[in-house]
Amino acid sequence: MPTLSLTPRTARSVAAGALVIGLAVALTACSSSGGSAKSSSTPPAPSTSASSTVATPTTPAPVSTTASSAPIATGSTPADAATTAAVTKAYTTFFGGTKDPAALAADLQNGTKLAAALAEEAKNPTAATLTATVSKVVLANPHVADVTFTLLSKGAPLLANTSGKAVLVGGTWQLAATTFCGLVAATGTTPPVCEQPAITALPSS
Repeated sequence: MPTLSLTPRTARSVAAGALVIGLAVALTACSSSGGSAKSSSTPPAPSTSASSTVATPTTPAPVSTTASSAPIATGSTPADAATTAAVTKAYTTFFGGTKDPAALAADLQNGTKLAAALAEEAKNPTAATLTATVSKVVLANPHVADVTFTLLSKGAPLLANTSGKAVLVGGTWQLAATTFCGLVAATGTTPPVCEQPAITALPSS
């Protein structure tokens, strides 16, 4: 069972509202008056002020048909097939719903130092329902990958197209500690070990 519990965050709930736009049209009228004279006067010139208003077709503003972009991996070099497969395996096995905390430590950067946090997260029933899919992997450097993944619970997305990290440690790609700690913090509690920079630091090259 995966050890990360993530409940839907109320901060992500956005209240939808309807906006009613009223259009007012003002109509104006013009009137004219003429004076009378004892002697004959020049008849008033025919009025040329009345005119019919012709609606001029306007070109509607272009409407974008491009869907809003989902968060994507931000590295500069697309990962090759082997690296993508290895990073995907690290994510899907960590969030696979089948491992105990001790086994999960092997899939997590600094997993042994995060063992207590893993064990604590495993107590939440939601952890057993979590799975993950990976949609994109881009290399930030030879030992760090930017990952776009979706975290699901019972098959329903909890976090869609979320940015994460993976690190290459001893020839094996692992879920980055900074990603694990960030997801745990999103539940409302940050394990003290996650506040140690040495635990969450990423390789610089």
